[in-house]
Amino acid sequence: MRTGSATLRLLFSVALLALSATAIAAADIGSDVRAALRATGLKKADFAVSIRDLRTGKLVASIDGTTPMAPASNQKIVTTGAALLALGADFRFETKLLRDGNRLTVVGSGDPCFGDDSILSRVMVTHPDGTRSKGLTHEALVDFWVTAVTKSAMTAVDELVVDDRILSREGAHPGWPADQLTAEYCAFPCGVNFNNNVLQVIPQVNGGSVSVRTIPSSPWMDIQIKATHKRGKSDKNSAWVRRANDGDTFTLMGNARESYTAPIPACLHDPALYFGEYLASRLRAKGITVARVRTATAADGTPRGTSIAPILRSPIEDAVTRANTDSSNLHAESLLKQVGVRSHGAPGNWSKGCDAVAEMLAKEMGSDASGFLIVDGSGLARTNRVTADGMTMWITRLANDPAVGAIFRRSLAVAGTSGTVKSRMRNIDRADAVVLCKTGYIHGVSCLSGLVESPDGRAYAFSVLGNDLTETGAVGKAKALQDAVATLLAKSLESSKARLGG
Repeated sequence: MRTGSATLRLLFSVALLALSATAIAAADIGSDVRAALRATGLKKADFAVSIRDLRTGKLVASIDGTTPMAPASNQKIVTTGAALLALGADFRFETKLLRDGNRLTVVGSGDPCFGDDSILSRVMVTHPDGTRSKGLTHEALVDFWVTAVTKSAMTAVDELVVDDRILSREGAHPGWPADQLTAEYCAFPCGVNFNNNVLQVIPQVNGGSVSVRTIPSSPWMDIQIKATHKRGKSDKNSAWVRRANDGDTFTLMGNARESYTAPIPACLHDPALYFGEYLASRLRAKGITVARVRTATAADGTPRGTSIAPILRSPIEDAVTRANTDSSNLHAESLLKQVGVRSHGAPGNWSKGCDAVAEMLAKEMGSDASGFLIVDGSGLARTNRVTADGMTMWITRLANDPAVGAIFRRSLAVAGTSGTVKSRMRNIDRADAVVLCKTGYIHGVSCLSGLVESPDGRAYAFSVLGNDLTETGAVGKAKALQDAVATLLAKSLESSKARLGG
């Protein structure tokens, strides 16, 4: 009886010590965050900060945590989390090739990873001689289908139809910057995406003239050359690509002092039709004639035919990771529209996707979702709104989910190691804590949200949202604040472990 009593007293003492350490840490964190906010010296900027204990879900610190703020690319945490919960960890995108007589139909599922060169570069390829190498080209990927068509003894294609109707053909989001729609980050999702829906243009200097080559090779594309070739002391490589608003007519502008080695990506106007033309070019290269290429219309009805080639699949984790670690807008928007398809049926569009994500937030977070306004999936639209407290609640919900929590964690960039924070927060010893996070930037907005985890499982969810960053150096100071918050959380985990005898 005395032994049991002593054990009870010991457990009670340990519990009190743990509670005391938690209370001290919370008080210290709150005051330290306020001190870091003052240290920015910014007078006009608006900041909101929220820190939450991941195990208990309780707020540790909240400064203007219920104020709606523009999230920039922190919006991707909202979108990817909703996609994981709605579609499930086992969801796969599928792109199919069907044959019906002399007609071929590509059936898309809105896969943003199809032909994604970042993903292709990591694919291990086994060669006929048994050797293996890393990296798959666009040509090699599509030739899996071309080879299958050839083996079927098909020598002529009357028409090649690209059925992209799972998603609406909406073009660029109306809330995106109108003067930047050719930029890679404005690539919009379609039912059939390929190579991140951009054409990679590489200016070449041959003698005194300028030409271009493209990745993938696209000889049918109309690319006009208006770029100059000047090599004066003040001349430099300043080429850029302009695209017509109503089609895929491109013009190379600026100056090419010398041949480029890195491509200039330019957003496509009709990615689905582009892929159809690309597949047709690969078929023709193998001696198969293709009379016509088009996208599907309502008159086509349900896609018909038998599967003639391997179904190309992409796991949802690839799309979520590209959205969060690499901050790919295309992957985030594709996931948003896919959530819309799941909740409200095809064709998916921004309206259905935004409604579906808002409905999920309300279901999962109740009144804490009231400060959220979902306008797109990537955060490129300036009218999105989130709250810092809502973000940490959402992150806590996702990270603790038994089915998708591990995928969500893996999808985030690792401070000092990967993605958009590869060169940040290198002062944090990963033996003490790891920062898993998502950056966010548009003009006047800089945000960072994510997790700070210790090896023993203790962790914080955090969100630092900065808006109205118009003063000189404000964005840099906002990033320094974000890093400071993550660093003090890492130190808190380390010191609380010491206090508890860890």
